[in-house]
Amino acid sequence: MVVDGRSIGGIALVTSLVVMAFFLTLFQWLIGPFLINVMYRAHEVKPDDPTYGWVYDMVADVARANGFKDVPKVYIADVPFPNAFAYGSPIAGKRVAITLPLLKILKPGELKAVLGHEIGHLRHRDVEVLMAVGLLPTVIYWLGWSLWWGGGWWGGGWSEGRDNNGGLLLLIGLVLIAVSFLFQLFVLYINRLREAYADINGALTVENGARNLQRPLQR
Repeated sequence: MVVDGRSIGGIALVTSLVVMAFFLTLFQWLIGPFLINVMYRAHEVKPDDPTYGWVYDMVADVARANGFKDVPKVYIADVPFPNAFAYGSPIAGKRVAITLPLLKILKPGELKAVLGHEIGHLRHRDVEVLMAVGLLPTVIYWLGWSLWWGGGWWGGGWSEGRDNNGGLLLLIGLVLIAVSFLFQLFVLYINRLREAYADINGALTVENGARNLQRPLQR
């Protein structure tokens, strides 16, 4: 097999695209919490906050019940829908956000159960797990797309006068693209599984957690 400049260029392009996809995903994860705060108009709550200090104390209680030495950063999000979520990164730290509508519709016991669910995500490192699992189909897709595109232009798949290696690259590329879409189903399965683990965590680490978690979900 002769490796010419065209083949070397194709390999370099495939490698660069895969590496770029990896680092873009990693960069998005690192700065994601800061972008989330901007989009959700979230402001941090401190222990001495005159209005929402009690929310910080509740998060601290749930965090200690889950074995956390340091309390995750607590944020109140000024958006028009009820929600709570856990997020973070190595440079942003662990964070929990609660939206204003959720504070209005939940009783303290119910909110504590919801926080048990969200703290469970941090305890199980779900942010990192889902980022790592979600990265795989992204890399597989870009690898497949690069091989498919490269097979056409460098291997002869798009014209008749070139060698026949392009047909094999096209086939491998299409298979990898299909695998990436199938892998997305696995990612969804992992996501639902981690949600179930977080529900169990809220039920086991918060007093009356199972009952108090059911009512917010119904609402």
